Amino acid sequence: MNIFIEALKDRKVTTEIELKRMFWRLAKKLHPDITKVENNNYLFISLKSQYDVAHSELNNQIKEIKKNSKSPDRNICMQLFVDLIASNFPIDRKVKNQNKMYCARLDELNKELGRFGNEYNNLINSVELEMNKLRGKTTVSNHEFNLVKLYFYRISDYYYLKTKNTENYLRIGYDMIIDIFRKRNMEKSILFVNWLVNDLL
Repeated sequence: MNIFIEALKDRKVTTEIELKRMFWRLAKKLHPDITKVENNNYLFISLKSQYDVAHSELNNQIKEIKKNSKSPDRNICMQLFVDLIASNFPIDRKVKNQNKMYCARLDELNKELGRFGNEYNNLINSVELEMNKLRGKTTVSNHEFNLVKLYFYRISDYYYLKTKNTENYLRIGYDMIIDIFRKRNMEKSILFVNWLVNDLL
């Protein structure tokens, strides 16, 4: 019988600190240098093994709780999106791998968006690819790229400073941006923009 595991099951111990305190209290009673009771060496070693098993079990429980309790958070995604825009999204693919901060922000936003469901898995990577295809092939597509990028900037502005002007810009510009995406078969970009502005439109 593992006394630490029993304490975890009975919810007498729920944190790592409580588990350590329980171990220290028992260790003081059983430490061979402190008490000269027979078999204390064996009991003390056994206590340490029991603690190690319980410590591992507690860590697994904490990981499971974190995994299950982490629900999608729109606010976190919006903050990450604003950070990504500040990193010059979508960055020129020639220099993308040199910009570690940009890549980290992209990965983090991808991970957070994935929590909203399967259709959002890898969404921002797909949008980045579509945006890079749109950029600079012709004067028209370059102009469309700049319009979309400006719209993304306005969304990030609106996130921090909700004014009537910014809101009107987003409402008026929405149809134009979606038309550009449809014309260029940018399905993931449509999904992403709809997700970004779904509390407005």
